[in-house]
Amino acid sequence: MDLEECIKGRRSIRLYKDKDVEWEKVVKILDAGNYAPSSGNIQNWEFILVKDSKNVEKVANSCYNQSFVIEAPLIFIICAEISKIRRLYGEKGEKVYSIQNCAMASQNIMLMAYSLGLGSCFVGAFDEDTLKEDFNIPDNIQVMGIITLGYSNEGDLEVRRQDLEICTFYEKYNNTLRNIKTFPLNNMLKKRLKDIKTRKKSFT
Repeated sequence: MDLEECIKGRRSIRLYKDKDVEWEKVVKILDAGNYAPSSGNIQNWEFILVKDSKNVEKVANSCYNQSFVIEAPLIFIICAEISKIRRLYGEKGEKVYSIQNCAMASQNIMLMAYSLGLGSCFVGAFDEDTLKEDFNIPDNIQVMGIITLGYSNEGDLEVRRQDLEICTFYEKYNNTLRNIKTFPLNNMLKKRLKDIKTRKKSFT
């Protein structure tokens, strides 16, 4: 699958088919997560795979009973080994770099899942204390997120994105004025918007 297609095609999937995920695909997905960049190449992420229905129910309960979680055939609990990164980077490592590292690993996981024909959803709302108790997670490990995984049972989902002009600044924050010689983007942005509108029409 083309990289741009993968990035733009991925969606947060909350309805899954009653179908197991092949372990060959799971290994590829885990490997993709493990190949994410990390601060100082410290690779402080750890993954807990949850498949047993009773344990899936525990995860769902810890996610404040978000009903779709319990329907997922497979769940990844994304964890960070805090002591490792604290030794190198101190408080900023624990509170910033660790989150960044696991976020990049999570994105790799979801993109690889989509490229293999699977759907996923990142869940950031959960009770960490409950998860730690239910899954024997020690104090020096922090839960960073949960990813549900399975074969999508949803139709085509169109996701609106803000125009690049809204979120792009030049040389300093909130500066939308640009030197056209340094940033000759106008025609390219217009072409990009035209391509997006064309794709939207093809969905209708």
